[in-house]
Amino acid sequence: MKREFDAKVRKVGNSYVVTIPSSIIKRFNLKENKFITVSIELGENKNREFDAKIRKVGNSYVTTIPSSII
Repeated sequence: MKREFDAKVRKVGNSYVVTIPSSIIKRFNLKENKFITVSIELGENKNREFDAKIRKVGNSYVTTIPSSII
């Protein structure tokens, strides 16, 4: 099942992360340490996909973007 949402990429330390909206977490019953497939549109038909683990940071759920993608 594919679902899309827009999110800002932000830098945390030496990593880039995307926060997953709580509505997505609840709707699909996602849990910490579950793997998801993330697709990033870089424009001009340049898309990148990767598998990522969901982590809980405070009250938010995030996934780290590999440096090879950025």
